[in-house]
Amino acid sequence: ASDLIWREVERINEKKPVVVLMGEAAASGGYYVSASASHIVARRNTITGSIGVISLRPVAMGLYEKLGVNPVAVERGAHSGMGDPSRSLSEDEAGVLRRQVRTVYREFKDRVLRGRDLDKEKLESIAGGRVWTGDEAYEHRLIDEIGGYRTAFRKARELAGIRQDVPEALVKISPPRSGRPAPGDPSEAVREAFDMTRVLLAEIRGSGTWAIAPYTFSDD
Repeated sequence: ASDLIWREVERINEKKPVVVLMGEAAASGGYYVSASASHIVARRNTITGSIGVISLRPVAMGLYEKLGVNPVAVERGAHSGMGDPSRSLSEDEAGVLRRQVRTVYREFKDRVLRGRDLDKEKLESIAGGRVWTGDEAYEHRLIDEIGGYRTAFRKARELAGIRQDVPEALVKISPPRSGRPAPGDPSEAVREAFDMTRVLLAEIRGSGTWAIAPYTFSDD
């Protein structure tokens, strides 16, 4: 999923600026998908970084023995049983897993290098799974600015070439009061959402910069 999001951010960034606003945490996969953005804003206490890769492969032989379970796996092809938790990895399989982890880690670092314009030595000193606060990430050039929603919104206006004297407008879309409607039975909440969308689309035709979100933004 992270790779798909990264690809879309990269694709969109070729046509229009992408500004990332980090919340309480945007580490590991969260940083992976942010690295190629035009501008990254984080709060001082945001947990970010964690440029690293780990892989877990459970071994449940002891558990199966306690439960009196005797699993039998049918395998076809080399390494087809690597995910079988009823046995330990062979040395050859462990080598395959190590190479996979190294490949993904190398790709992660390459994308950070390209997105953040860092040199390899600098990145090696701050990668390796190390976690940073927003303030520390700013010092290491993993992010571009400390701030909140308004900071990110102003930067998006600037990168998009929208004059700062154009009034801001933030439209809040309240979440539906009920749960997901059953297929073929639209709920009142869905009808309300469609009605609100029509109104918003009509208003957006006017001048101004709009940010539409399903919750209220705050710089607190």
